[in-house]
Amino acid sequence: MSEIVTYVVTDIETNGLSPIRHSMLSLASVAIDQDGNTLSEFEANLSPLTDRTTDQVTDEFWTRQPEAHAAATTGAEPADNVMARYRRWVEGLPRPRLFAARPLAFDGGFVDHYLDRFTGCRTFWGDEHTTPLFDGAGLDMASFAAALMGPEHVTKTRASFETSWYGGHDHSHKAIEDARGYAAVLGRLLKLSTGARGAIQTA
Repeated sequence: MSEIVTYVVTDIETNGLSPIRHSMLSLASVAIDQDGNTLSEFEANLSPLTDRTTDQVTDEFWTRQPEAHAAATTGAEPADNVMARYRRWVEGLPRPRLFAARPLAFDGGFVDHYLDRFTGCRTFWGDEHTTPLFDGAGLDMASFAAALMGPEHVTKTRASFETSWYGGHDHSHKAIEDARGYAAVLGRLLKLSTGARGAIQTA
């Protein structure tokens, strides 16, 4: 029998592409079970870090998305408060917990850096000095989709899923809406993978 996993589907919004030069503005995660059922949600906006800069291209993007930018910045809280609360929220979820994002390298990189800086734990792994908040190495949803449906999901940055897969959630660059949409997508992918495993076992 397969181990029961909690998938923590995460989306972030930032003012640039580098976790060491730019700031995370918004963090949202939706925890689902292996059947795609939502277990819990987390959402918060973070104040930009005073020792970071902003990226001009990203700033230009936000000027074209005023509603999404307002959603990512209104009610922003100090990053240390948000990350401490996020750690407590994750620790309250059943283990094993798997961090999932699309793309994993971007969202996971920012979340890992912020957890390390503000809470002393890491996203994926630990040694005698750090504590892993999640199990395993994380799930890159694009790679997962590529394994099930074809390599375009990793070779094409903007390759999208069927609209119906997002569960009625528009990809609006509002972190919680995007996280909910990707959680719905992951639920579909998990069902596909169950069918694929069954086909392999009976082949």
